[in-house]
Amino acid sequence: MSSYGFGCENLVPQDVVATALAPTAILEPAFADPSSANPLLWAATSLGGMHCTWSNGEPRDLAEGGTPVGTERWAELTILPGSHADWDFYYERWANGESGPWPDSTKLSCFTQNGSVLGVCSINFLVGDSWVDLIINGPADNAAASDEEAVAAVSPFIEAIRSALEPVGTAPRYAWGGTTPGANALPTECEAFVPVAAMSEAFGQELTYNSAPKKRLWDRGVAADD
Repeated sequence: MSSYGFGCENLVPQDVVATALAPTAILEPAFADPSSANPLLWAATSLGGMHCTWSNGEPRDLAEGGTPVGTERWAELTILPGSHADWDFYYERWANGESGPWPDSTKLSCFTQNGSVLGVCSINFLVGDSWVDLIINGPADNAAASDEEAVAAVSPFIEAIRSALEPVGTAPRYAWGGTTPGANALPTECEAFVPVAAMSEAFGQELTYNSAPKKRLWDRGVAADD
């Protein structure tokens, strides 16, 4: 159970899932897809947040039998409580001045490519102290005639999540006890794990670390994110 007092099954009604994603798409068991079983997503649930996926059960990877256009339909949602302190920095850096559906929201972006490839919609927004990250692959059963039509199809899905979180977006969180790091606490700086000199040597170019949210890239002459 999350710190919100409910789980993924309480966020989006099935009829909304069917319209936004596909008639055959349903909520998956927690971490059913191997790609979602990673430390970042496990951390979100360990901190009282949620990680939810909906799918029509089709392979998501070409190596697993998927198709180039993509018959898979899936949505991935991560909710991290107590993360509002970093929101402003993220929003200023990546929203590019484009307003979202409501305050503290990036633009709801959908790219359909006229069905020639698997369409995608994405959005990040804040509800209380909780950061919500959502991506939808194959919106409207990948049959939307335009980006605007895809936006209209997935908007009720997003609004359902927001409406469910609003009453508890600033609910009391888990009590974690003392905050003084113990002797075996992990380092807080990336440099302690992999020295920047070693990383630069491995990539054959000068790299630096930078603690910037969302973008997880190494780039030449530009800082690498933690």
